[in-house]
Amino acid sequence: MLIVAHIGDSINEYRLLGDRYFPEACPTCRWGRFRRHGHYPHNADEAGPVPIFRFRCNKRGCRQVFAVLPDLFVPQQSAPVAVQEQAVFEYAATVSTYTEAAESAGVSTSTVWRWVDRAAGMVEQWISGLQAWQGMVKPGDYVAVNADESLRPRWQSRRLRKPNRPNRLLLLERLPALVKQCRKSLVAILQPALRNLVGAATCLGFCRLVLPMLLGNSGM
Repeated sequence: MLIVAHIGDSINEYRLLGDRYFPEACPTCRWGRFRRHGHYPHNADEAGPVPIFRFRCNKRGCRQVFAVLPDLFVPQQSAPVAVQEQAVFEYAATVSTYTEAAESAGVSTSTVWRWVDRAAGMVEQWISGLQAWQGMVKPGDYVAVNADESLRPRWQSRRLRKPNRPNRLLLLERLPALVKQCRKSLVAILQPALRNLVGAATCLGFCRLVLPMLLGNSGM
């Protein structure tokens, strides 16, 4: 089992804090006592393997073993979130092609395609969540999505295979601005521990990790 947590704003900071971090509760039974259960290497950093720590629940009848992945990484992917985010948003803004983004990230073109495809597939759900939370924090303050329509002809010229892909890429290009707007509202009302997470998370990290947690806590 794997859980994701905010443990430092960079890989170097995680290296300093990771071996002192303990999660609040077992993800299976919510028991608050467990012990370390070794670690395994994550090879996303050129400076050397990054240790991902495992824990084992002490509760009799549970004994769940789980790992804690810092939100700097994406589960089952080797590239850090920041690298993926740069590639995704450069492509969404038509700054780079798949090939150019892949060369910059040091990965294959098909890998960048998967990153973009995954984000484009989730962007409508993410925006709906951001709008819902903004409406709860500031009733009547609607988060508008003003897509940059000047980008549409560029997508049409690339002959994208999926019919609805240009619309989703236009939304994806606007996502960082929407996250920034909602982040400002949230930081002012949240508890310090959650405030640090909200403020430090990357745009994609915010949507993948923070937003589901906020919506879950709100009962939505």
